Amino acid sequence: DDRIRIVFMESNQGIAEATNRALEHAEGSYVGLLDNDDELSLDCLYRVAALLNAKEADVVYSDEDLVGEDGRRFSVFHKPAFNPALLLSHNFINHFLVIRRSLLDQLGGLRSQFNGAQDFDLVLRLSEHTDRIEHIPEILYHWRASETSTSINHQQKSYAHEAGKRALEQWLQTKQINAEI
Repeated sequence: DDRIRIVFMESNQGIAEATNRALEHAEGSYVGLLDNDDELSLDCLYRVAALLNAKEADVVYSDEDLVGEDGRRFSVFHKPAFNPALLLSHNFINHFLVIRRSLLDQLGGLRSQFNGAQDFDLVLRLSEHTDRIEHIPEILYHWRASETSTSINHQQKSYAHEAGKRALEQWLQTKQINAEI
């Protein structure tokens, strides 16, 4: 399929830089971010396209669950409609995330200084620039559960917690909110 492009980097530069490199080759008005070992439901892209045809959205996210190595699905995460206050406590949006390409370009993509929490940093920044954030209340994303992933082992990437704190601190400074995390 000539729509699929594989891009190799000379060295591991982290998830943010890898994503930004991939975005250089992506086409279309929207991009969807997902991890390489996870799954979308068979109707995921249809559901997203239907929502985008019905509403003027800049960001779209869905509910998710975990999928074990045996293929069994568990730990369903039914997410709320966009809630800016809740976002300050944790990244409830997470996956599957679809973003208007022009908005993502305006923000400069993902920032590598927040690797491990680059998606949280991105969602915080997106929330500053749009209120057109839509939730599809259906499980469209299946996050692969493994001991090497933060899906079930939150201590697997301890740097992610610190990166998330830094992202939130920077967002609060940008908004000139005096707070301690």
